[in-house]
Amino acid sequence: MHTPLTTSVTSAAPTLQPTPLAAELADTLKELRLQRQRAVGTESILARLRGDKKQVDQQLTDAFIHIRNLEALVAIQKAEHDALRASHSWRLTRPLRGLKVLSRELSVVFTRLRAGKAAMGTPLLAEPVQQLTEYEQWVATYATLSDSQKGAIQAEVRAWAQAPTLSVIMPVYNTPLRFLRRAIDSVLGQLYPHWELCIADDASTDPNVMQVLQEYARQDARIKLIARPANGHIAAASNSALALATGEFVCLLDHDDALTTDALYMLAKATRQHPEADLFYSDEDKIDGDNRLLDPYFKPDWNPDLFLSYNYFNHLACFRGSLLRELGGFRVGLEGSEDYDLVLRAIHKVGADK
Repeated sequence: MHTPLTTSVTSAAPTLQPTPLAAELADTLKELRLQRQRAVGTESILARLRGDKKQVDQQLTDAFIHIRNLEALVAIQKAEHDALRASHSWRLTRPLRGLKVLSRELSVVFTRLRAGKAAMGTPLLAEPVQQLTEYEQWVATYATLSDSQKGAIQAEVRAWAQAPTLSVIMPVYNTPLRFLRRAIDSVLGQLYPHWELCIADDASTDPNVMQVLQEYARQDARIKLIARPANGHIAAASNSALALATGEFVCLLDHDDALTTDALYMLAKATRQHPEADLFYSDEDKIDGDNRLLDPYFKPDWNPDLFLSYNYFNHLACFRGSLLRELGGFRVGLEGSEDYDLVLRAIHKVGADK
């Protein structure tokens, strides 16, 4: 039996071993690739840094400009501060600034004392005096007369060869007594003595009102009083008061108004300085229940266009008496605007230059 010969043959390709040069080139290529990657990353970082640098440069420029502006502002404020401290008004208000500091310190003391008393179960101390507002400090410094200034005014008036009589007309109706007394007392307290107060009570239903008015009329002969038999409202009551007036000039005063002590003196002086004028008006203010000033109105020189917008003439309004009588006084039926109507008719009659 013939058995075939089985032959196993294995064929293998020869293995090539890298040469030292090829290995070196491969390493170099790998390193170049890494360096290229690093270069790309570095360029990205540099681009970002260039953008950041540009932004930082702009911020530095803005900051430099801001600093220069602040330096200029500081220089201006320093000059203003130096000028203020050298001014006459700063020296005058020095006592008030001291009072303000003292008031603040006293407030702290009172607070501590109240806290201590409360801890011991004893009654609390009264609240400290309310601190003056900036406007009230201004009034105390520039709009409050000293005794010497009051004396100088009274001496000036005594030296006048002719002093005009000012008739103050005041319609009254159910006025709260404390406001009524304050209004009348403000006339009695005038530095200018040549006045008469003409009061018309418009049939007040509160009997205390007439009682107070009669009390004042007995106190000073310059106070004239008429009691209207029936209520006719403010225009009619003002005309009744006007009928009592004999002065060369007539001033309008509401029953809850109050005059500063120099008000009639300033008006009388103005009539002497401007004998051609027929109408006069003043600045005004508001007072609260505690007699504190709170809403000053420093009015401009005569402004016809502004006056046609609203009545800034009152208060304190003053008219030549003969002009009011020529106009027929207040027009009944215009209650609420009777004073505005009166001034409009007066200006139309004499012209805005008077």
